Amino acid sequence: MKLKIGDAAVALILLAAALAFAAAPGGPRANLRAQISVNGAVVYEVPLWGLSEKQTYVVRENGYTNVVAAENGAVWVESADCPDRVCVNTGRLVRAGQSAVCMKTRLVVRVLGEREGVDAVSG
Repeated sequence: MKLKIGDAAVALILLAAALAFAAAPGGPRANLRAQISVNGAVVYEVPLWGLSEKQTYVVRENGYTNVVAAENGAVWVESADCPDRVCVNTGRLVRAGQSAVCMKTRLVVRVLGEREGVDAVSG
């Protein structure tokens, strides 16, 4: 079975529509927000879409400092002065349910909002 030009055109149209839906202001990622908490208490809550420039948030706890950054639909721990830096190595968080944790500062960075895709299947 060979693909024809018409098949490729339909595939491209469907791909473009899916990308437009995901990027639209009311799309599935439009309600994503970052929640930054220390010792279980929320200290910052930041919408991840609509940021015109990178925002940074400094968290100091237990003698350590973390810098959390948010920009263009992502949040990440930009720097940490703790010895292991696992939270920094977690990278950018862009989907609901993702998180980064720093045990030394008791920092938790979570992405909240509607999850994309299927969470469970029943049958």
